[in-house]
Amino acid sequence: MKLQAGLLALVLAGSLAACGDSGDSSGGADAAAKATGPITIWYSNNAEEVTWAKQMVAAWNTAHADQKITGQ
Repeated sequence: MKLQAGLLALVLAGSLAACGDSGDSSGGADAAAKATGPITIWYSNNAEEVTWAKQMVAAWNTAHADQKITGQ
């Protein structure tokens, strides 16, 4: 039983270490939040979703002239 508990603790510690900070100084989350560029969205062929998506794309493009969306 002690061996199982020890192995479980070791596995959990290894799992937590794998999820830790990789030391990447590129600022991944910050860079992503500040990124700009072309935006393409894909939507299904469901008639209601197509209608909604076309309206959303038009509204976004009106409000954000510097970041246009295209829908497919």
